[in-house]
Amino acid sequence: MRSRLAAIVLIVSGVVLCAVTLAQHTVPAASPFTKVVSNFKPAMTDHNIVQLRADLKVVGDGADGLSTQALPALATQTGQTPEQLQAGLAQRYPKVTTGLQQLPLITKDFNGFADLLQAQQSNFDSVAAIPVQGVKPTTIPPALLGVGSLMVLLGLGTLLKPRSRGLPRTALALGLAVIATCLVASLPHKAGDSAQLKTALAPVLTRQSIDADERALQVMADMATQLQTQLLPDTAAALHVSPARLAAQLTGASPALGVLFQQLPQIQARFTSLVDLLDANLATWQKASKPSLVVLIRTLLACAAAAALAGGGALFGRRRADVVDVMIPVAIPVQGSRYGHVPEGQRTRT
Repeated sequence: MRSRLAAIVLIVSGVVLCAVTLAQHTVPAASPFTKVVSNFKPAMTDHNIVQLRADLKVVGDGADGLSTQALPALATQTGQTPEQLQAGLAQRYPKVTTGLQQLPLITKDFNGFADLLQAQQSNFDSVAAIPVQGVKPTTIPPALLGVGSLMVLLGLGTLLKPRSRGLPRTALALGLAVIATCLVASLPHKAGDSAQLKTALAPVLTRQSIDADERALQVMADMATQLQTQLLPDTAAALHVSPARLAAQLTGASPALGVLFQQLPQIQARFTSLVDLLDANLATWQKASKPSLVVLIRTLLACAAAAALAGGGALFGRRRADVVDVMIPVAIPVQGSRYGHVPEGQRTRT
């Protein structure tokens, strides 16, 4: 009876593990998961996050310097009030005006993204080490399906050979080995980290969010282009100075603007590269994030525990049955007993 129950438990555990593995889209997600981790690893480094913050500071300080220092100085040079200059900019150079209006919100949003990357560094590092450091995540689906299939085979074997000791021992060893491997590799902890990372990145890795980032980059690019190719040359011509001299005068009024002029091409390239990274990996991320590692690992541990208990229970039941088998009562005729019954206390064991 115990062997039959152990066999049923093993078969059910194996089927459940295989079914959950397939239902969680683990097989098609394994390769995208590997690609996402590899592609995002450079963006999650301390160096990249520090560089992103530095770039945002340059953009923010430069835009502020343009609004509060350089443009008022330019208004004085052209004999206008700051309000008149702003009105003229809005009419003749709308992209510059739009950029000045939107840059504070743009830099705030990108700073929020930098905060997100920094806050999720430890979770990303944990997820990058799934299942263990140096082993690719593509090994997870075949491993789960292999363990589940082995449980089913052990259960079927136990049904066919209920008196076998080797099959329950193998089931017990398999269950304990799986549990020990999960705990040593910190898979429950890593699964929790993956859930936190997925939740944190979900609002960022959407089509709407990436489109908004691309529009923000376009606003910055349009502002810089119109500022350098139209506003400065037109104003320089009106003041009868060279564009280079006018730019020098503006950067003298606002050193932060000078730093922005100097670093803007590299900053734009880095911003574009980051948004392109999000865009290029959006579809891959959507496939990679479908499985719930928490569900998978919990299912694996539960099935492994069931297999270990089934194997141990079958072994214990088999041992008790063996003990009972050797406890054979032997009837010894006793003088004075009419039917040859053995009086209480005179039965022997063989």
